[in-house]
Amino acid sequence: MSITGNIYGSLAYYNHLRGKLDVAERYYVKMAKYGCSDPKMVAAYGLIQMRKGQFKEAVESFNQARGMNPSAEMRTKIRLNRAVAYYKLGDLERALKALEDIRETVGVSERLYETLGYLYIVKGDLERALAFNLEAYEYEDSNHAILDNLGQTYMMMGDWSNARLYCEKALAEKPDQVDILYHMAQIELHDGNREQARRYAEKAGQAPRTALNDVTDEMLAQLKAQLAEA
Repeated sequence: MSITGNIYGSLAYYNHLRGKLDVAERYYVKMAKYGCSDPKMVAAYGLIQMRKGQFKEAVESFNQARGMNPSAEMRTKIRLNRAVAYYKLGDLERALKALEDIRETVGVSERLYETLGYLYIVKGDLERALAFNLEAYEYEDSNHAILDNLGQTYMMMGDWSNARLYCEKALAEKPDQVDILYHMAQIELHDGNREQARRYAEKAGQAPRTALNDVTDEMLAQLKAQLAEA
């Protein structure tokens, strides 16, 4: 590893923490070219790569960081983020296994509740998803992702009243989150409030989105087509 790589890594991490992600990415690329000895910076680059949809490269960054003898806390974060990359690469079972192992060996955290709760929904194990997401809600009742997971679980179970309750709570915590806006549009459409559904769909289309969001252009287009029907 080179001093130059560590310097670029420090500059990247500094800008990353301040939300200057484009600047951070440019420095991370240079860091990777020269090599870096700080697992925190290498793992942080993995997060940038995931935002851009470079999930295979992100796994490589996380594996590299994990091999640098990080702290126990950092190692858990790396494993959790790598599980998200596995899911995005289409390996849901591997992602679930990794997260469930963290739960058993390390314990729970807000991020674990957010991620594992959502993946139970994706798997279609709705009874388990509901139990886990209610447990998550007891752990932290103001986390927008946990609230949205709970609302989405109820929506998939056909309990539209509770779906609205929790998605509205999620929206109050994070009014510009694309997934929440998309789910609110679906709820309003189901309840026959087409104009309100259109407003939510429009906001969802304008909301910031990365490759980490599961709402896609195709999903938004399909929703808008439904709303355009007489």
